[in-house]
Amino acid sequence: QDLQRNDPDLAARTRLIDPLIAHYHLRLGDESTALSAFQRIVNDQNGRDTADFLFLPVSDASASDPDHRGTHWSLLLVDRRNREGPAAFHYDSFRGQNDEFAAMLAQRLGTRLEPVRMTQQRNDYDCGVFVVDGTRALVRRLARRDRPAVLHLDNLVADREQLQRRLSPAPNSARAGAAAAGPESSTQIADPAEFWHGVAQPGQLPADSWNTATFRPDLPSAAYSPVQSVNPPDAPWEQSLGASIFGTPQYMLPVDDLGEAVPPSWQHRNQPAPAGLRLAMSWYELLPSADNPQTSITIHGVPYTATLGPSGRENDIYLFRQ
Repeated sequence: QDLQRNDPDLAARTRLIDPLIAHYHLRLGDESTALSAFQRIVNDQNGRDTADFLFLPVSDASASDPDHRGTHWSLLLVDRRNREGPAAFHYDSFRGQNDEFAAMLAQRLGTRLEPVRMTQQRNDYDCGVFVVDGTRALVRRLARRDRPAVLHLDNLVADREQLQRRLSPAPNSARAGAAAAGPESSTQIADPAEFWHGVAQPGQLPADSWNTATFRPDLPSAAYSPVQSVNPPDAPWEQSLGASIFGTPQYMLPVDDLGEAVPPSWQHRNQPAPAGLRLAMSWYELLPSADNPQTSITIHGVPYTATLGPSGRENDIYLFRQ
């Protein structure tokens, strides 16, 4: 939102890719699935390829084992300004653990990987924070029209608590003022220029920008409550996609439709749930379990009942069209 206000041209040429699309459609999907997903990403509403910059979260989640939902996040930036020779930059905050997966994704996208430096995390759980803060820092660098060769993030400051504060709702006084000002103000920050503050310090984030940036007064407070400080998880690595960014979720935003989690060849009928959809259902806490053997989901506007199969395992989920 800040980028669209301050640099609409760059915003129109930038894509922030859904993690499920990056993982299951682009990296692991068959050729036709990957091509269809890629075209939907890069083409605008008029069918023109307008995407110069793609930001893709990289996960080591398994394609065949639903119990292995991924242990690490990293970031792949694809620079497509030269359509004939696009370049990719992989930012991995944990000793290149995702190098293999990033290389596979870059190859599927027809890009060459260029070496780049990245600050290394000092714990075993902040990889998602580095991806989010790294994306934000890179967008600011691109807005300054930096050349790709200097897009290193070896001085990135990633702070989980600062990120949580930026994503938390505004204090009551600010929320009331925004609500009184009308719906447009619900997406405005107190000072839009604050997003660009500190650009003279490449890769380093302002001390506390966005702390009251994006809140939704139109949502019920129970569905969008402030994120509380989360202690580091006991396990050395996260075992769910959502937890890898914020630790154990304190709340879950409502999801209206899981159509983006099914392949382009999806047909509405009773059938087993595909792996990408099972992952999305798990992410949004909609996966059937022994305690809750049936859940309701919507796919491209069509309601389904998801039912736990006879084995009782997470990879044994059946969908019945309502």
